[in-house]
Amino acid sequence: MIPGFTYCYLCKGCKGAYCENSWLSMSSFGDCITVFSDGEARLEGVDVRYPRASPDVGKCSHCGVIQWFGNHVRVACLPPGETPSSAADVNAERLVEMVGLTCEDGVAALRKASARSGRRQRILHRLIWQGLCDQMDLPGEPSVPAEPVVGVLRAQSDRLAVDGSDEHRLDAAEIMRNIGNFARCLALLKTEVAEGHRLRRDAIRDAARRGEQRRVVVMRF
Repeated sequence: MIPGFTYCYLCKGCKGAYCENSWLSMSSFGDCITVFSDGEARLEGVDVRYPRASPDVGKCSHCGVIQWFGNHVRVACLPPGETPSSAADVNAERLVEMVGLTCEDGVAALRKASARSGRRQRILHRLIWQGLCDQMDLPGEPSVPAEPVVGVLRAQSDRLAVDGSDEHRLDAAEIMRNIGNFARCLALLKTEVAEGHRLRRDAIRDAARRGEQRRVVVMRF
């Protein structure tokens, strides 16, 4: 993987500058990729995860404003690997970071999202699910998610389950497993899936039978 330019933008809330790295090449030749039961794939040794919802929306570390990216004002373009040493370098009042949303942030943003914005709703649903899985990856026993989070994920699972595709049915089953509804998870897995989805199905089913909520590894290659 080859890094590209570093772009700096203004936060819509406090006008502080935050930076984003780009990539000239995303080739992963020779690198190990791990695929998980929630459908996420990670490139070993680099903070690259797919699919990720967070690059589309974030929260300012300074003012706390949740904002969607795409039309922020760009204030600087720096050479690959470089970052500003001070706010003056990019003509901003301060340097800030755009951090990922928590599950609770995602639920709050979902309530404000327009019913006409299907894309944003899909991103937020994925973000809430990933946020829950990230929390459960932390050491110790998984904490019980807040009821609003469980409600959103349960409704998402129900919508995916009626879609008809193998991928969405497995997503629905995995969500149920992640929130601890193992019976519903196993019921969703009774329908046969195409050969290309069987490794993931088996990983989800085995974890549900063990009473395991955390996402599990499906394969590495």
